Amino acid sequence: MNPGVAAVLRRAGFGLSALWFGMFAVFLTGETLDDPGGLRGVALVLAWLLPVTLAVALARYRPAPATIVFTALTAAIVAVNLWFAADSAGWRSFEHQHGPLRAIAIFVLAAGLAVLGLRRTLTAGCLLLAVGIVPIVVSSHAHGGLSSIMAAASVPTITGALYVASAVAQYRRRRPDGVRKSTVRSPVHAERPVTRDLGR
Repeated sequence: MNPGVAAVLRRAGFGLSALWFGMFAVFLTGETLDDPGGLRGVALVLAWLLPVTLAVALARYRPAPATIVFTALTAAIVAVNLWFAADSAGWRSFEHQHGPLRAIAIFVLAAGLAVLGLRRTLTAGCLLLAVGIVPIVVSSHAHGGLSSIMAAASVPTITGALYVASAVAQYRRRRPDGVRKSTVRSPVHAERPVTRDLGR
């Protein structure tokens, strides 16, 4: 397989996530500053902007601890969405009063996972698939909050698939080298006893 395929897939996933993050951040900021607006709106923007900054910095400079933290947060998001499936009416009422908290949580975590994917592609890809697919499936069956979840989770799902494909391509590129080495060595070892027998 072409050695550049894995890198192209990884960069495509990150580029897609960066574009999605910018658009989602602009939309979310505009909506929040418009309603409720004022100091409360600024506080709400900072409430997701600061966690995003921390998640990205952690993934960039401390990928090992970030993997542990993001795995735990992914499990928490999955658990919350399963809770939503069990009590969708209660969650719809809660999010109607406080905003699309599940979508914002996906947005924050996916930003960090996209950066982590540059270092730990397979791990980040699997976590992004979990963060994206589970909320979409749960919301589609619960018939509530699907539009905001789709906006937040669709791109992380695609990015996760691209990261996993990149990791698989990288694995397949390395695998034939090991096979060739083993096939080259085996005839040498097989000929040695024959040479000794002829000498005798």
